[in-house]
Amino acid sequence: MILKHYTTKTETVKNQDGTMSQKETTVLTDLSPLVKGRITWEGSRLQVARRLEFSYAFEPRDPNLQQYVINLGETIYGYDEDGNKVFEGNVYRLERNTQQSEIQVVCYDHLFVLCRSKMTHKFTDMTAEDITKAVCAEMGVIVGTLAETGKKISFIAQEKTGYQIIMIAYTEAAKQINAAKTNASDPDILFHPIMAGAALNIIKKGTLIEGWQASQFTNTENSQFKESIESLIDRVMITDEQGNVTGYQSNDEWIQKYSMFQDVYKTNPNENAQEQIKAMFHGPDCAGVLDVLGDYRVKSSYSIPITDIITQLTGKFWVKSDTHTFENGIHEMRLEIEFENIMNKEEMPKDPQASKKIGSGNMDVGRGLQQGFNAWDGATMPDGRNGCVEAATRIGSYYSPYLKSQYEAGTASVSNLVANAGRANVVPFDESRLAVGDCVVYGDNDHVVIYAGNGMYVGNNSSANGGTGAVGQGGIYNIGQTPTKIIKTSQM
Repeated sequence: MILKHYTTKTETVKNQDGTMSQKETTVLTDLSPLVKGRITWEGSRLQVARRLEFSYAFEPRDPNLQQYVINLGETIYGYDEDGNKVFEGNVYRLERNTQQSEIQVVCYDHLFVLCRSKMTHKFTDMTAEDITKAVCAEMGVIVGTLAETGKKISFIAQEKTGYQIIMIAYTEAAKQINAAKTNASDPDILFHPIMAGAALNIIKKGTLIEGWQASQFTNTENSQFKESIESLIDRVMITDEQGNVTGYQSNDEWIQKYSMFQDVYKTNPNENAQEQIKAMFHGPDCAGVLDVLGDYRVKSSYSIPITDIITQLTGKFWVKSDTHTFENGIHEMRLEIEFENIMNKEEMPKDPQASKKIGSGNMDVGRGLQQGFNAWDGATMPDGRNGCVEAATRIGSYYSPYLKSQYEAGTASVSNLVANAGRANVVPFDESRLAVGDCVVYGDNDHVVIYAGNGMYVGNNSSANGGTGAVGQGGIYNIGQTPTKIIKTSQM
């Protein structure tokens, strides 16, 4: 790898009028004559910002040696032998060693900015690719080619790094895409961020590197392979909240081959049981490491074909981590291999209160409405002053199966709440037709609350919390809008 560094030089020049002035010029300097020893260029699925490390000669006491200075924050470029740029990143660490007469330089590519910088933002009905563009615009990162998903996502990112936000968006998009597969045997679509020079690309995780393979007959210097079933879990006992056994799930193929190793899942109404149980299964652990001749194209997040009869590493595998070294004109790399395509998933943020305060939908109306209101009184909804549907569905989830289902579906607009109820369950507003637990709709589907009896409502109060909104109560005619419809949720 050829390393280069931009420096600014100041020269004294003579102007046309005979006066002297200072002129700055930018020069791209080849560091090759100064680099000492090994250059290391590496990355992994877990360390998405690629790291470049090298040392260069620096000895102020030697008048014959060029006194070259690299500063923190400056940009280093790496090129292959054909002049193609393979790395661009900034200097994040400098270590001076007087005895060795050298300075060690540690750089990261521009994904490091996204991994370290945080923001808070609400994203509404935006695709993963548009969310990525918004994050990069906020953090000053150039956007390259982004994998297109077409799936719209909404969530609130509270003090999340740019990388976390991007991966939340692409994790959710991947879930939607894979859930819609017509052929269950098709591989899942997964995504991964990677820098191409100064620009951020989002690629399909596991993309095959065409025209290259690791082979014991041509380019593999050493290979290691190990496997273990010490952490195997192939059966899960399922219990209810009181500890009573309700069933089992098992992987019969593993049990027949390796024997049975069992874990226990205790049912939690606030969790997706199937997802939790699936995550508890743990198959054989496999690990492989290859030492091969270097190729700039081989990096983590891609897949490679391997032919190695001795270790039985033959087939398609995924690069978990790669370490490229350059020394004495020789380019070598160590590759850590994964045996399945794994994405760095970031789950969508959940309302920390929601998991504790959602009802079962089967209480009687009066008691359920009181418990629902007690649970959410004073709480601010994710949509703030516009969170009237969120408040109604959360409070109503204690007694109304319909309102509980609308909460679980993520319904957030009054129009959708009305439409999803069906015509038979929506009637023109008439106070004589109101029952405790019904939803009162205002204007042209502009606002909704729950009728609590005696002319009172419970629901979101847009003027609370300094205008940011919070759950409260009041008179149904004191909202400042005209009630127009009733959703008969007391009966749904």
